[in-house]
Amino acid sequence: APGGKDLQPCVSALNDLIARVSEARRRETEFTAAAAHELRTPLAGLRVQAQIAASATDDAVRKHALEQIQTSVDRTARLVTGLLVLAREDEAAITPDSRRWTDLRALFEADGRLETPDRAFQIHVQPDRFETVAANLLANAKLMARNRIRVSVEGEGAASFLVIEDDGPG
Repeated sequence: APGGKDLQPCVSALNDLIARVSEARRRETEFTAAAAHELRTPLAGLRVQAQIAASATDDAVRKHALEQIQTSVDRTARLVTGLLVLAREDEAAITPDSRRWTDLRALFEADGRLETPDRAFQIHVQPDRFETVAANLLANAKLMARNRIRVSVEGEGAASFLVIEDDGPG
């Protein structure tokens, strides 16, 4: 009969597999919750604008509400596209070797409303994934900004993070 030492590699491999499956399930649950949260706001806005359009007796008010609906649908479509991209990319693991210091100036070229800091403007990320997420955040800020979008890096070293703020509503 085989001893406990003979089974140890199988037990270790099985425990490792269970841990990886549990971690993947946790990430999937977090992603689903985040996606639902992100979609709740534009859908609520669509409902309000549809109610305004349906009850409006003034053509200008109705037209404005319908324009807002189109804007919200476009924003929601971009959000869904971004979530699908993230879901596909989440299948590929990020390894420490795939991250590198990335200069953000090329990604955030000024467009008149965009403010970037004078100091070093780098962040430690996996560049391909980061560009997709940053482009989505910047597109949303451009859509919502009245006059100004501020992009900054806060924190130090590998603990730094990107902040994108606009002066729009909400």
